[in-house]
Amino acid sequence: MSFKNLFVSVLCAAFFLAAHGACRGASPTSPNATDLAVLTAKSPTGQAVGSPVPTATPGSPAVVPFAGLPEEVQSYLLATNIKSPRAGLSGGVTRFNKTDQGKRIPILLYAEGFPPDQVEKAVAVLGNDLFEIVSSSTTADVVADLDSSKVPDRGCSTVSQDVDIASHVIVKAVIHVSPDRSGCPRAGEDALAIALAHELGHAVGLFGDIAHTRPGEDFMAIAGRKLLLSPMLAAAIGWLYSAPPGWTTQLY
Repeated sequence: MSFKNLFVSVLCAAFFLAAHGACRGASPTSPNATDLAVLTAKSPTGQAVGSPVPTATPGSPAVVPFAGLPEEVQSYLLATNIKSPRAGLSGGVTRFNKTDQGKRIPILLYAEGFPPDQVEKAVAVLGNDLFEIVSSSTTADVVADLDSSKVPDRGCSTVSQDVDIASHVIVKAVIHVSPDRSGCPRAGEDALAIALAHELGHAVGLFGDIAHTRPGEDFMAIAGRKLLLSPMLAAAIGWLYSAPPGWTTQLY
């Protein structure tokens, strides 16, 4: 499929000790303003359900050259992934790399205690082909639960990841969401879907507080999150999962 037709969307975390993070409804950083006129030409806006993400054979260049992305998307990817501390000293694209005979296959998600419709909505906003919901934590790549005791006192949700720095591959991610903590944004019937989508966004490779977008913009927003995929996130996640792990800006 062409990159123009891509739209995928991505849930809340601030990382501590370089491996864990906790998110609240408000936190300090957000990217610069996005050139929506440019981004709209690359990806539809205002959609809640994603189209398939373009795929690439491991080791091949991305579907869209990095230099061909809008500057705002380039800056976001560099800050949240390619040059993030989680990418190692040398930097490089760091993501899940589930493949079968050279073709990307879905990341397996197990969500314990979440209403099924909330899990389905969270997965849909990120792109229905990015995740597959499974019924066992044993086989899952990402495991999520509603265990408030594992969420830091200052936060509403958290994510941790096992990353193979040498190969730039995320091996496993664990998400905890607090559904009943005072001060956490739980208003609205899709509150759990939004919280899960936010942490899934961090889990797939949008690392740290810097991944939080402008208030009210999408499910990665610093505040006022919505179950919505913004053009910037669509472009960023779509490119991330079309580029091979370990890709750096020096390759183009």
